[in-house]
Amino acid sequence: MRFVWDFARSPPEASEHLGVRGQTMSGLASAGLPVPTGFTISDLACRRFLGSGELPAAAWEEILDAVRRLRAAAGDRPLLLAVRSSPPVPMPGILGSALYLGTNPETLAELADWATLPFATVVHTDFLSGLAALRQVPRHRVEGVLTDPDALHALIVEESQRVIPEDAPGQLREGIEAVLASWDSTGARRWRRRHDIADELGTALIVHTMVFGSCGDRSGSGTAFSRHPETGDPGPVVVFAPGAEAPLGVNLGDITELEATSPEVARSLLDIVARLDDEHGDMMRVDFVSERGELWVLEVRPGERSARAGVRIAVDLVGTGRIDRHQALLRVDADGLDTMLHDRILPGHPSPLIVGGPASPGAAAGEIVFDAPSAVEAGRAGRAVIMVLRETTPEDLAGVFAAAGVLTAHGGGTSHAALVARGTGTPAVTGTDIIVDVGRGQVRIGSRRLAAGDLITIDGTTGAVYLGSLPLEPAVTSEALETLLGWADQVRRLQVWANADRPEDAALARARGAEGIGLARTEYMFSGDRLEVVRQIILTDDERERADALGRLEDLQIGDFERLLEPMDGLSVVVRLLDPPLHEFLPDRREVEQALRSAIDNGEPVTRLERLAAAVEQFEESNPMLGLRGVRLAVVIPGIYRVQVLAALEAVRRRLDQGGDPRLELMIPLVGSVEELHLIRDMIDEEVHYAGRQLEVTVGTMIELPRAALVAGELALQSDFFSFGTNDLTQTTLGISRDDAEEAFLRTYLEQGIMRRDPFVTIDGDGVGRLIEMAITEGRRVNPELVVGVCGEHGGDPTSIDFFHRAGIDYVSCSPPRIPVARLAAAQAALRHPAPGR
Repeated sequence: MRFVWDFARSPPEASEHLGVRGQTMSGLASAGLPVPTGFTISDLACRRFLGSGELPAAAWEEILDAVRRLRAAAGDRPLLLAVRSSPPVPMPGILGSALYLGTNPETLAELADWATLPFATVVHTDFLSGLAALRQVPRHRVEGVLTDPDALHALIVEESQRVIPEDAPGQLREGIEAVLASWDSTGARRWRRRHDIADELGTALIVHTMVFGSCGDRSGSGTAFSRHPETGDPGPVVVFAPGAEAPLGVNLGDITELEATSPEVARSLLDIVARLDDEHGDMMRVDFVSERGELWVLEVRPGERSARAGVRIAVDLVGTGRIDRHQALLRVDADGLDTMLHDRILPGHPSPLIVGGPASPGAAAGEIVFDAPSAVEAGRAGRAVIMVLRETTPEDLAGVFAAAGVLTAHGGGTSHAALVARGTGTPAVTGTDIIVDVGRGQVRIGSRRLAAGDLITIDGTTGAVYLGSLPLEPAVTSEALETLLGWADQVRRLQVWANADRPEDAALARARGAEGIGLARTEYMFSGDRLEVVRQIILTDDERERADALGRLEDLQIGDFERLLEPMDGLSVVVRLLDPPLHEFLPDRREVEQALRSAIDNGEPVTRLERLAAAVEQFEESNPMLGLRGVRLAVVIPGIYRVQVLAALEAVRRRLDQGGDPRLELMIPLVGSVEELHLIRDMIDEEVHYAGRQLEVTVGTMIELPRAALVAGELALQSDFFSFGTNDLTQTTLGISRDDAEEAFLRTYLEQGIMRRDPFVTIDGDGVGRLIEMAITEGRRVNPELVVGVCGEHGGDPTSIDFFHRAGIDYVSCSPPRIPVARLAAAQAALRHPAPGR
């Protein structure tokens, strides 16, 4: 078994063990491009090292032989070495590197003769600061002695309790082992889980001769892109720092700076960039050094790009015939489209006050408010506000709709605030270390104490919170994106529907390509002033009063449904009958008890407050998400579902009278038995029959309990469609509370690798996924025409969409802002798996 291959002598059969950098350097060297001399240590050495904690003896002997070849090739040039990771896929900035290895008094003297003494001093300092990072010396201590190499040397020895080898082999071995160990760091493991890269693969390493862009005139270093990394516009973009400023990254210039000092280097660089772009059929990045007028290429890889640039480049390459449409669809990161479709903070902004959990993408700036009524009032006045809360509840919905952004102390990416914000496209940051004092109208963010009316900016993509109102770049829509999504629509089998509760959400969804509404949550229609009507239905013992309240609710909902059906004319609208537990429509128990005590003390009437307190106590549950909610509400208080059905049917009738084409579907939530479904289905069929005209209304059930999946064959006989509520199905299958798990233990599970992905973001294919597959199989066995959809948050996640395609799902339903993401992801799934389950 061989561990080491020179760049210029790596055979094709070794390439699978060389990693991306090793393969690239081998290809560049073989093509005659100017790369430093060097060699690749295969990933086999990394696997052995991670297993035993030591480099294989045979690998070390091969490394020493390769170094002797580098020394012979260097001639009179001082030899310093660089060690860089070469993982199986690019992991920019994740793994470690070790530079200037071989630095000792002898080589420093050689460097001073070869260049200058100040240059040698800079190299010495850079070597020591890099070594300090590898040995994890606290950064603040390093910064205090950066100008004194002797003091820095002593600090490293003191902190690490290890001497610094002066011999080149000793430094090289430490550097190699440190970079190999970085593969197993917490950050690297977290990155691999996010990108679904197996830990067992390990990383190869490249070792090469150092070249210097800071050694005098006609020297410098930079990066060249074959296209603009932000816009995707054709033509090279070069960033260049001359001479001593190269390692500092200051006074950055462009290609003209390089042309002025080294025109031959500039010409060679542009030729290489154009050649690589042509050969790879992609936007390429070239890291380079000009050393005394000689060009060295350090690394070549596909260039990092914004979502906007990625789309533009893919479409342009199809236009020039260099790739086909299918290749273009597979090249664009579907999840990345989210950043393109939201406002973002312009570059050059200050450091954030704090960083919390990125819950809903996009940036927003505005005044701080601490409650929903203030947000609504500000919205009516045309003022942008950020609603700052400890956590959101259903009573805050109107505020979420009105606010420019939401910031909460509690919750994570799957909390109530995150779900509602993503559904409306409102930027949100959750789970932050802020202290909200509603009574005083203040919040402490980081070290700053702010009040209502103060300006802040939040970035829901990164989780950052900034002081003041920062300038924002509006969301980008482009002809290239529409072209790409048009190609996606021609390829995908999965339909993409939307979760939409308001007419404006439905209109946005249709504009973004939704083919229906897969989830209209009727509880969102009960916020604000309407809560009083719902509370009257719950609280009264008088059937006449309850009938009166139900009648008012019916009138309100007729208009709601009519306005929701109108923008989706000709497309299905799936209305989910009331789902949340009743306690969500009642005030907090402590607030009611305090109000009751206050009324008693002040001699005020208490009858209504006493009834309210009794109702709150009656409907308070230890575990409300598994309590009186969903179809169980219809069994205990039958009038609520009947009124909703009557209102929906009347809205359909009115749309038909206006010449519309309403396509209503009614969905029954939290069904666990065929008896529950049969009871509600009979009531719906009865009301459709008595509607007095031929109305086409389909009826289906949500599958969000394991029992529902297990008895899917029975449910399918009573259903026109199934819709998997994957949020609750994940909770009930895993026995995990979505609202509590993230802060309690889920992060620990993910960090320790017990779970590879957050199951509330990406579907748990082995557990929840098997229930879904089982339910589809059993349902279609007895009802071949059964339509099957997904309406949970997973419907907008590309990895989950890939699973749903393979499982034979008919449509996914996601929040309106995620529709372009889902359209592209569905096309990518169809291209990867051309023979789906249905």
